[in-house]
Amino acid sequence: MVCLFENWAALTGCEWVPGFLSSCGINGVQSVTAIGWSYEYTQDRPKKTPRKLTADIVFYWQDEQGDAILVLETKKPGNRTWSDKDMPSKGIYTDVPGYEGINRRFACLVISEKDKVCEQSRLLDEPVLTWEQLASLQMKSFTQQDLPEPTKSFMVGALIHQYASYNIAPSELPYDWLKEQPDALQIRNTDHSGSERRASIWRRIRQSTNENLY
Repeated sequence: MVCLFENWAALTGCEWVPGFLSSCGINGVQSVTAIGWSYEYTQDRPKKTPRKLTADIVFYWQDEQGDAILVLETKKPGNRTWSDKDMPSKGIYTDVPGYEGINRRFACLVISEKDKVCEQSRLLDEPVLTWEQLASLQMKSFTQQDLPEPTKSFMVGALIHQYASYNIAPSELPYDWLKEQPDALQIRNTDHSGSERRASIWRRIRQSTNENLY
C-alpha cells in the first residue's frame, strides 16, 4: 500500500489530482492548490461502533471550494474479506473526530481488477479504484511531467518493475512499445540474471535513456 501509493510523491504540482480523484468517483474537481496524505490514520470514536478506526490512506486536498478528504480502504489482491465498514457507501471511515470542519468527505475501496469482477454483485455502485488503474494513472502522470523523454521512459519502466513485484500489471500503458513487452508476471518470474538484463523491456528502456540500468 505505502510503496505503491507513495509514487505520487515523485511528482511536482497538483495537475494529476483531478484525474486521480475522478477515478475514485469524485468528479468536478479542478483547481487543486494543496495536497497531502497520511497512512494508517487512527482515531478514537467515542460512543460509536467501532470505537476506534484506522484508515489505510487519507488523502487531503484544497481547491476553490476549500478542504476535502478521501479515505482509501485498501485490500491486497485476492483478499475478499470485506465487512460493511469497508464499503464506502456506509461512510464509517469518514465519520471520525479528526475530520471536523471538513464538509466534503469521500471514501473509496482499492482492490485488484480480478477481485472487482468477482465481487461485482457486492460492490454495485460503490466507488472502486483498482491497483491496475492506480499503476496506469501514475505512469500517465509521469509521462506528462516537464522532463526529458528518456527520463520519463526510465521512470515508467521503474514503475512497471515495481508493480510487477506485486504481480500487478497496469490497465493501460502510456507507450505503444510497452504493449510488446513481457507482462507483470513474466517480469516477476525472471530472476536477476543475465537473461533479465537482456529482456526486451529493459533493452528498450536502455535505448531510450542511453544508459544501462545495471
